[in-house]
Amino acid sequence: KELSKEHRETLERLKSEGRFLVGYAGTHGVANALNTLIEGASLMKGDRAAFVLVGKGNEKKNLISLAQKRGAVNVTFLPPVLKLQVPELLSMMDALYIGWQKKPIYRFGVSPNKLIDYMMASKPVIHGIEAARDIVSESGCGVNIPPEDPNEIVKAVSELMRLDQKELESLGKKGKDFVMANYDYRVLADRFLRILEKKRENMEDELKNVEERYSKRGAKASLYSPLSQDVLMMRQEKERALIRWIND
Repeated sequence: KELSKEHRETLERLKSEGRFLVGYAGTHGVANALNTLIEGASLMKGDRAAFVLVGKGNEKKNLISLAQKRGAVNVTFLPPVLKLQVPELLSMMDALYIGWQKKPIYRFGVSPNKLIDYMMASKPVIHGIEAARDIVSESGCGVNIPPEDPNEIVKAVSELMRLDQKELESLGKKGKDFVMANYDYRVLADRFLRILEKKRENMEDELKNVEERYSKRGAKASLYSPLSQDVLMMRQEKERALIRWIND
């Protein structure tokens, strides 16, 4: 489905003015730390960068007020779009931003759908996060910056604006290639099946070891004789091993 007239005309107008569009599409909530983006944008009022925030959320009114207070005329707010419209929306941006609060909860990394959408759009990504693992850095598809630091946003946007179109496209392509190689459903399904196969092999080895251990003790079952204590213990141990395999 095509973008609405409001979205298309706004973005085309900014493009015609020679603006470098930094886009954000998604929830406007506290966790998204968009106030940092507004603060960063207010420091670039004299540059050709334009910041476009698309979406809704509890913080949107506060963000609009902050932009007005800072005189950030280079910030544009637009209503949310349908999921099917997101690819077209992102394709009209020059770079995409996503950021988080500076909190320990993010130290192990994040993988939100929004970030995957960004990378699939083949656009450079500015990612504000403090984490041990960051797929933007790992893929080389953009700029990783410390969270909640407006000056770092200015540096990142300025860095990307110095690149030519070919260099920007090269960065964006790295993101899409990374997602296709690591997050495509066929890749994930194959990885999952290989894990299950490995677990099955380990389970078979464990059950075989249990049988061998008890067979040395003469624990053999017969259809016509009562089960010995060793045979019962062997079966219980195998059952526990199976339960562990299922729970894992």
